Amino acid sequence: MLLLQKELKSPPVYGMIEKFIGEPQVHAILDNRHTKDSEDPESDIPPEISYAITLDIQYVSNKVMTVAFIKRGTHIESTKQLTRQIQTMHLSQESTYESLHALISSAIIPIFNSFVTKSGKLDDGDKMVPSIKKNFAELETGLVHLQQNIDIPEINLVIHPQILAAIKKAEREKSKPKAQDFDVEDSTL
Repeated sequence: MLLLQKELKSPPVYGMIEKFIGEPQVHAILDNRHTKDSEDPESDIPPEISYAITLDIQYVSNKVMTVAFIKRGTHIESTKQLTRQIQTMHLSQESTYESLHALISSAIIPIFNSFVTKSGKLDDGDKMVPSIKKNFAELETGLVHLQQNIDIPEINLVIHPQILAAIKKAEREKSKPKAQDFDVEDSTL
């Protein structure tokens, strides 16, 4: 906690906070908590922790826990409650897709569904509600698919030299290779 307090009092961060409060084009400020574990898994050395405050909303790493403070208006007013002017969003150190999926499926979609039901928007025949529900469902499904997407490495097949020779011979003769073109007696083939 002392590290975060020290970071918040530094002149560059103080300037970022002032921009966040007063400049309309700055919509968010992020607190990124970096954790670096010891190289030796059996070491008793506690993890190294550092903080970085930034105005840029961007992906950093799965080793970073982020809290985003999102400004609801164009600037923060001292006469209004802070809780009515700022929203927070937490992204944990898990997969970014998992964090986003959790936010969408466990918070945003249920709040939206509850709102349209209680406000009567669904009963009013509002044409946008079904469309938005469909888009939310597609987003949720897409995030699940991205979580499950496994990179399959490109396979490089080594073709036996006799097979390559038979294919090249057939190409020169402008024909397709036939079984007779291959020496099936060769056990290395």
